[in-house]
Amino acid sequence: MRAPILLMLVLAAAGCSRPPSADTFTASPLTSSFAALRSANGQRQVLLVRVGMRWHGHFDDTFAATSRVVAAESDNDSILDAVHPVDPAEPPVGIADWRPIRDLPVLIVESWAAGDPSLLASGPSSLVSMLRVAGDSAAAADVSAALAAEFEGAVGLAAPADDTLADPGAVASRVAVEAAVRAVIDEESGVANPRARMAIFQIPVLLNQRFLAVEHQVLEDHGGEDGGVETSRFTLHNLETGESLDLVALLDPDQLARLAALAGAVGSPVDWYPARPGVVLVYRATSGESVRRVVPWRAVLPLVQEDSPLRAVADSVH
Repeated sequence: MRAPILLMLVLAAAGCSRPPSADTFTASPLTSSFAALRSANGQRQVLLVRVGMRWHGHFDDTFAATSRVVAAESDNDSILDAVHPVDPAEPPVGIADWRPIRDLPVLIVESWAAGDPSLLASGPSSLVSMLRVAGDSAAAADVSAALAAEFEGAVGLAAPADDTLADPGAVASRVAVEAAVRAVIDEESGVANPRARMAIFQIPVLLNQRFLAVEHQVLEDHGGEDGGVETSRFTLHNLETGESLDLVALLDPDQLARLAALAGAVGSPVDWYPARPGVVLVYRATSGESVRRVVPWRAVLPLVQEDSPLRAVADSVH
């Protein structure tokens, strides 16, 4: 009897040592919400998305022509006192007396965390946060479908042929599982790294009745000393028509170079997006962090064609 029992124990141990798979990861919904706040004079504004107990967002100052990435911690549903720029050298921005913006479309956030039960002691392996536009209009459905497609594309997840993207929460859950598998499993060795993490966020950078611009942010930490990698991509959506505009086609390399010269930054921007103060150029610093410079709309418009959609974006801001 000892031999079969010993064999069973060996097989059980071998099974436990196998790396996690998509079947072992489970996704759980996180506390999530969207907030838009503006200062009393209307000059400054912040758009925030909450994933669990952490807020991520963008802060704009139209007078100073600045746009910053900000974050904040929250342990309850009370109004935030301040947001903190990701650059530690910049001071926090107090927002305790700011008021919610009432004339914006409603954005719904679907946030999920995924992990393998055997790795729970080290926390979730992936955090994801996906936006959708509230309402049952065809335009809202088209924009939400485009956001879901971007979300799935972040991890190379092909939607089933019969998937209508009608349930973004299901999309977010599925992506959370796929992101967890990709983050934890070393593709070359197949070994599980319980310290590895992946986060995929959709954060609004511009929102009004006509346009929504979104940052699609992917953060990967593979448990090493290099701190992992961070990438961002930006999309622009027309909330009146449901159309998703191609940012690459809106500004050609020559226009971007001329805008970069106006911004006074060294090197070529790796990306750009529209914001309330103007066009934000994104640079990659030597340290790997993103640096953002704003070119005010008054300087942008003389450089674009008369029929450029950017004129409609600018008109919708002011």
